[in-house]
Amino acid sequence: MAREERTFKLPSFSEKIDGQIKRVVVQTANYNMSIESSPEKEVSVFGTYRVQTAKNASLLKSAEDYIVSNQKGDTLYVNVKALPQETGPFQTQGIVSATILIPANVKLDVIGSGNSLTLNPRLLVNDWNIDSSESKDLKVTAVETLDISGMNGEWKISEKKKTAGMENEPVVKDEVYHSGEGKYHINIVNANNVSLNSGR
Repeated sequence: MAREERTFKLPSFSEKIDGQIKRVVVQTANYNMSIESSPEKEVSVFGTYRVQTAKNASLLKSAEDYIVSNQKGDTLYVNVKALPQETGPFQTQGIVSATILIPANVKLDVIGSGNSLTLNPRLLVNDWNIDSSESKDLKVTAVETLDISGMNGEWKISEKKKTAGMENEPVVKDEVYHSGEGKYHINIVNANNVSLNSGR
């Protein structure tokens, strides 16, 4: 049977956020995710996925095929589901590369599943909490941050001027934290404050 590996566009997901929503909880599947803050009043997900298929047709017909969202009280829960798999002797794991946009004014909790997360806070005006406690092989890199807290003594910190030679430029820090082999990465860029809490 002829099969080929193809990349498809993820069906876009969008859900409006009203004034009642104060927090968003994102539970990722075992896929690489990029999470960004946005001035828009909605949670959006878009990207691509790659699978082996014998048919020239996508596996996902709508956003409901890979996203489940539920509002409970002041919290919106967004769960990313694993891709459907075709059964048979040539079964393979699909790959998702997705971007999740979160309104900048709501709190965010991300529950990882041993996957790589790239964070772009941009216009962030609320707290983000990343829980990747399922993995003991974690590497957190924070670039050009003003302040670092949590896990005292376990960060490797280097300080520098944001613009070399500029006297009034604030001193920013580059930090790296390792747990285990550092197989899974969280990257944070241009954040005012980074706080890391571990459940160890």
